[in-house]
Amino acid sequence: MGSIIEDVTCPKCSLMAIADYYYRTDEVIIKCPRCGYNYNRYFKWNRDHFFNCASEIEDAHEDDELIIDEQEGFGVYVLRTKDGYKTTNLYNCRITNKHIDEFKKLYFSEETDQERSYLVRYEEGEFKVIIGTLPEDFFTYSENTIQPYILRPLWKLER
Repeated sequence: MGSIIEDVTCPKCSLMAIADYYYRTDEVIIKCPRCGYNYNRYFKWNRDHFFNCASEIEDAHEDDELIIDEQEGFGVYVLRTKDGYKTTNLYNCRITNKHIDEFKKLYFSEETDQERSYLVRYEEGEFKVIIGTLPEDFFTYSENTIQPYILRPLWKLER
């Protein structure tokens, strides 16, 4: 094992998001499958190295470049096929008519389970369904807040 996965409160829409903390490399991914928010913290390695514990991370990351990529998210689409496959796309830009037309082609295809597929826009704190029907559990909240320490590199914490 190398990661801890848990549901957390999305910092943008306040609904349930997913956080994946890779404790062996001190990297974090947060994805919100509702509003499209996503956060990635990782290191651009300057050497080949595999870490066994946090103390090795502290020493090794001294020369590595910390990368933080945060996208605010403007909505998502979920496309389910009749044979059970699911694709989720997070939008990092405003949803345009071109995006809507592209989704419509997929949505109205013969293979798509339209009852379980949707395109939803998130802007100015509000969700707007463009196509489809949201699942009953869409507006699910998490009682877990994102712990401040998870957004700061472990090796930068005061001990």
